[in-house]
Amino acid sequence: MSLLRVKVQHIFDCFCEVSTSHDGDQRTQIIQKFPDSFQEDSILDMVPNFTYPCTIESRAVEHFSFVLLKDLEWLYGFCRHSPDDNTAVVLLSALPWHDLLYKLLDRLRQVMVTGGQALLQATLTTLYHTPVPADGARLHVQLPDGLAFSGVCPDRHSLPALLEDRNLTEYWSVVDDSAMVEVFTALLNERHVLVTSSRVSRLSACVQAAQALLYPLWWQRIFLPVVPAALSDCLASPVPFLVGAPAAVAARLEPAELPDGCVRLDADTSCLSSPLGDMQALPADVAATLKRQLRHSGSGDGVSRAFQTAVVQLVGGYRHGIRVPEGGGRATFDEDAFVQSQPSGRRPFLRSLIRTQMFERLWLGIPARASLAKVRQCVLVRLQFASTYGFVLT
Repeated sequence: MSLLRVKVQHIFDCFCEVSTSHDGDQRTQIIQKFPDSFQEDSILDMVPNFTYPCTIESRAVEHFSFVLLKDLEWLYGFCRHSPDDNTAVVLLSALPWHDLLYKLLDRLRQVMVTGGQALLQATLTTLYHTPVPADGARLHVQLPDGLAFSGVCPDRHSLPALLEDRNLTEYWSVVDDSAMVEVFTALLNERHVLVTSSRVSRLSACVQAAQALLYPLWWQRIFLPVVPAALSDCLASPVPFLVGAPAAVAARLEPAELPDGCVRLDADTSCLSSPLGDMQALPADVAATLKRQLRHSGSGDGVSRAFQTAVVQLVGGYRHGIRVPEGGGRATFDEDAFVQSQPSGRRPFLRSLIRTQMFERLWLGIPARASLAKVRQCVLVRLQFASTYGFVLT
């Protein structure tokens, strides 16, 4: 079950400009925000640390994203750093529109430089009150400076494609196939997964892409595409996590500070350490199909489709576990019946998978007195298997 907000009323919840000192203390603070009505202090208090998770030294503009939890839903923070600026700009949004909102941040910085504060406020007001387009539709806004801002809104239920999705493109470009499969398998087992990189933009892109490749499952545990130095203690958590740590933050960690069995991926070198050897437990037929498809997935949504096929192979036979009492009543899921209905080579892995929160969340919200057909419909909606992908649930 997705942690994305269902009803989104604004393209962004809040715009922030964040400054930092350079006296060695690196004090950060929000120096302006819009709208004033956004008074979520618990969120705003965290924004400066996430905007400057470490000392960011770059000769080029850096875009990256972080994730906060608001009302049990993800709130994305999209950041823009420039080596020529003394501050960074941030958009907080419930929409996972990375490419489009990075483009919008570039435009807002341009307005700040050329138009001043009055034009910035007018521009933000226009954007804030612009209706949110449907997934896949075009956003077109006539701004107060006389120019328009436009772009295609991502479809949150479609597969990310290379060259179109910057997160996936970065991940695929710097991490080899075997490492991506190892991370995927570790996440299906709800392990502790730590990604590191010297570039914050690369770091957040790789972590976001690794989560997206679980689709139609969604990571339900600790999810921090970028963890600031101030919150590095969370890496000692016994709760499974998918976390990105800047190299400067990771360098301060002692091995003993990380949970036993933590999977570590260096996104700069594609070097991966997986102490528990989860890859060996992935069913042989699923692993073979996934690797074969990845070898021929150099364009479009081929990479995403390969991983989704693997998920379909593992959970597509869910209907064999559905139990609806005669005469009605709450539907239940018979784990043993589901596992026993699957090929014997998959059963050990499935016994672990069905106990993850990702799998359990598929059943939340199903009506108490639902027919078998209704249960199947509800689960099908949660799995988001589009007929256009040609997948059939057995």
